[in-house]
Parts: sequence; C-alpha cells; structure tokens
Amino acid sequence: MHDFIVLDGPPRIAAMTRAIMLLSDITLIPIGASAGEVWATSDMVPIVEDARTVKPDLNIKMVWIRYRGYTRSAKEISQSSSRELGLKALKTKISCRVAYSDALAAGRTVTESRDKIAKSEIQALTSEVARSLRNRNHRNAFDSYRKMKPPNRKPR
Repeated sequence: MHDFIVLDGPPRIAAMTRAIMLLSDITLIPIGASAGEVWATSDMVPIVEDARTVKPDLNIKMVWIRYRGYTRSAKEISQSSSRELGLKALKTKISCRVAYSDALAAGRTVTESRDKIAKSEIQALTSEVARSLRNRNHRNAFDSYRKMKPPNRKPR
C-alpha cells in the first residue's frame, strides 16, 4: 500500500493526461513564467475542461517553476495567466536555481542538497499540496506522510 503515488504525465497525449487527472486527488501543472510557456500550457485547458465533465471537483493547480520573482514580467505573467487559463496556481513558486539541475544530474532530490532556499521551496510546495489534500479529507494519507522519515543520505 502506498500513501502517495506521483505520476509524471505527458502533456501532449490528451487521453493519458485526462485519465491521470481523473484518477488523481490533485493534479499539478508546472508552468514557467514566460509567454511561450503560458501559450504551451493553454493546450491543457481543453483536456482539463473535458476531464471536469466527468469529475467536476477536480483539484487542479498550476505550479510556477523557474520563477524569477524579482522580474516584472514574471509577476505580470503569473497574475494574468490564472485568468487566461482558468486555472488557479499554488502560492508556492519554485525559483530558477542550479540546485535543481544538479540534484537531477546526481540522481538525488534537492532536499539532499546544500541549497537551503531550494530545500525550503520544496518543503513549502510539499506542505501546500498536503494542506490541499487534507482539506479534501485525505487525512489518513497526510498523517502517514508526516510520520515518514527522509532518506538517510549525506549531501554531496
């Protein structure tokens, strides 16, 4: 038995993406704060709308990644995109940090790195997702998650 299962689905295979959305307690759509990424994400809107005809209470949120909060364009794009796409975004934003690509290359998670900001971003994202699940009556899974211990690996 698993408390959480994470599926990384393909955005361009509509039938599979829709099936994943219908089976999920929460769907996170990663999006970068650029006009091109917003445009590419707009392809997801018809899939979301189709899935909501079957399951109207779908819990779908955008997650801002590679976010540069110090730029005006990132702030403007993130504010206007929710209206344009009709999708709500999580409050937590994942910034553009080398620690993410380094962790991927090392086959580790960023929580095992020395980058305290990257760790705190992922912890904030995890907490926000857990709150969303808890608010939808998934207390048993959330309580089990809180009892889990992180892997016993030393940062590189």
